[in-house]
Amino acid sequence: MNRIEFRPIQLLSFTEADQPNITLEQGVWTLVANRNGEQIMITAPDTRKSLYKAQPVSHARQVKKKTRKTDLVPRGENHPKAKLTENDVREIRNLFTDPDYRSEFDCDHQVLMDLSRVYGIHYTTVYKIVNNVSWRHIAND
Repeated sequence: MNRIEFRPIQLLSFTEADQPNITLEQGVWTLVANRNGEQIMITAPDTRKSLYKAQPVSHARQVKKKTRKTDLVPRGENHPKAKLTENDVREIRNLFTDPDYRSEFDCDHQVLMDLSRVYGIHYTTVYKIVNNVSWRHIAND
């Protein structure tokens, strides 16, 4: 259930004896309660993003190119927290596929662990590099 927050101007506490009733109609929340024979009514606009607020959009508007957050973030060695260069990434990929280098190890995991120690990065980062999950913009040689 979605939580609705009201900005309090005056604090009112309701009990079951007040018979509170909350409704949503045409984008307006209405709270109605009865206390000591008097009716209390509070209204507030619905600030959630709801379907009733959505306007039908023509197909031409939907085709409009959306900017992605990833387009705004520097990639690769241009990123301020980058530990690797593009040459490091190429070397990691070449070493992982090099049969002479791989012959020293029993399994792929040991190769990943060794490369991670050499380059000072986590072994899952090496895995993502060799499987083109990260650093995809660097072409394989």
